[in-house]
Amino acid sequence: MINSTIPDKWWEDWVFWLVVILIIGISFLHYNTVLSHGVIHDIYRRLYYIPIIIAAFRYEWIGGVSSAIFITLIYLPHLLQQWSLSPAQGWNKLFEVILFNGVGILTGVLVTRQAEERRRYQNTAKKLDKSLKELQVQSKRLIETEENLRIADRLAVLGELTASLAHEVRNPLGSIGGAARLLAQDKLKPDEKQEVSEILQKEVDRLNQVVESYLGAARNDARSTHTFQLNEVVDSIQKLLAEKTRKKGIAFSIRLPSGPITLTMDLNQLYQILLNILLNAVDAMPDGGTITLTAQIEGNDLHLEVHDEGVGMSPEVLERVWDTFYTTKQNGTGLGLPIVRRMVDENDGAIEISSEQNNGTTVEITLPTG
Repeated sequence: MINSTIPDKWWEDWVFWLVVILIIGISFLHYNTVLSHGVIHDIYRRLYYIPIIIAAFRYEWIGGVSSAIFITLIYLPHLLQQWSLSPAQGWNKLFEVILFNGVGILTGVLVTRQAEERRRYQNTAKKLDKSLKELQVQSKRLIETEENLRIADRLAVLGELTASLAHEVRNPLGSIGGAARLLAQDKLKPDEKQEVSEILQKEVDRLNQVVESYLGAARNDARSTHTFQLNEVVDSIQKLLAEKTRKKGIAFSIRLPSGPITLTMDLNQLYQILLNILLNAVDAMPDGGTITLTAQIEGNDLHLEVHDEGVGMSPEVLERVWDTFYTTKQNGTGLGLPIVRRMVDENDGAIEISSEQNNGTTVEITLPTG
C-alpha cells in the first residue's frame, strides 16, 4: 500500500508528478484519437481511475477529490466534442465523469479514515512505549526499594528476635531466682528441696533450649521433634507457677483425658506456648480465681483451651493482642502473644482468643500431634 501520510511539500513528491503525468498522458491519448474510435476512448477513459486512486491513497481525500476535479476540467472539452456528435454518447460520458468524482471522494474518505486510525494507533503505540519506559524505570526503583525493604526486614526480624529472646529468658530466670531463694531460706524439707532442685535443673535445661531454639531460628534450622506425654508438660508448668498462683489465691483446674496423651512435636515450643498463655491468665487475675485447662485429642489434632476468670479485655484491646510490642501491662514487653502465635503458625496450628471485659478470657489452640 502507498503511504497515506501527506508530505509537507506535496509538489516535491514524486507521486504528485506521477499523477499529473498520468492524467496529462491519458488526456493526450484522448485528444489525439479520432472520435469514431469509441472503444479506444472507453479504454482511455477507464484509465483515469488509476491516477484518482493513486492520489487518494497518497493524499487522502484531498488527493482523490483534487485529481477527480482536475480530470473533469481537462476532459470537459473532449466531452463537449462528443456531445455535439452524439448526445446519447455525451450523456454516457457525463455520467462517467460524475463517477470519477464519486470514486475520488469515496476512495479519499476511506483512505483518510484508515490513515486517521493508523495515526491513532501510532500515537497509542508511542504513549505505550513511553509508559513502558516509565514502568521500566519504576520497576528498577521498586527492585531497589524491595532490596532495601528486605534489608530493613532482616534488621527488624533480628531486633524482634533479640527482644523475644530476652522475654523468653526472663521467665526461666524468674523461676530459677525463686527456687534459689527457697533453697537459701533453708526451711524446706528434704523432699521439697529435691523438688525445687528438679525445678532448677529443668529451668536451666529449658533456658538452654530457649537459647538453642532462637539460635536455630536465626540460622533457619529445622525445629526439633520430641515424643512426650502432655500431662508431664502440664505438671511441670503447674509446679513452676505454684508459688505465684498460691500468693494470688489462684487454683488450677486441669481437665485431661483419662488415658495418656502422647505427642510428637517440638516439646520446647509447646512448653513456651502453654507457659505464656498461663502466665497471662495469672496476671489477669489480681483477685484470684480458677484457671481451667482443658485438653482433648480429635483425630490427629490436639485441642487446648485455657479459660481464666480475670479482668478480660475490651474489644479495642482484643483487636490488638497480636500486635508486636503492644501491651497493657505496666512492665510488659508486648511480645508474649505474638511469640505464641508465631510458634503456633510454625507448627501449622491455629489459635483464637475470646474475651469480655470483667468476664474472663478463653484461649483456644489447635496443634497437629505429629
